[in-house]
Amino acid sequence: MRQEFSTDSLAKIDAYFSEHLVLNTIPLQKNPINIDQCLAQCAVKKTSITEITNYQIYGHFHGNKLIKSISPYLISQSAIEEIIPLISNDTQDMLNDFYNRHLNPDPEMFVPKQPSDQLIFI
Repeated sequence: MRQEFSTDSLAKIDAYFSEHLVLNTIPLQKNPINIDQCLAQCAVKKTSITEITNYQIYGHFHGNKLIKSISPYLISQSAIEEIIPLISNDTQDMLNDFYNRHLNPDPEMFVPKQPSDQLIFI
């Protein structure tokens, strides 16, 4: 998906992460990654997960396999809010389209199957 970002968006996002994010690279090992340790705080703001209500978790993958040499990481909503203005309108449209196609629930889920399924507030 990254290859679909505009050149302008990529440059601004890369500059932001170069300034704010230090990913822990892990030497290839047979031991599993300590996910709890990787996700204990925001990778950008260094805020503890216990103090964060909204966040996103990221990992680097090749197909459906986690690239174990780059730890998964967590980014808080406050960091995401700093990144959003860096994204061009074209890139934002592409991301919204992806979200709507793949992550939005099917509207049929919200249609009552029978009249008794409807909620009535009095």
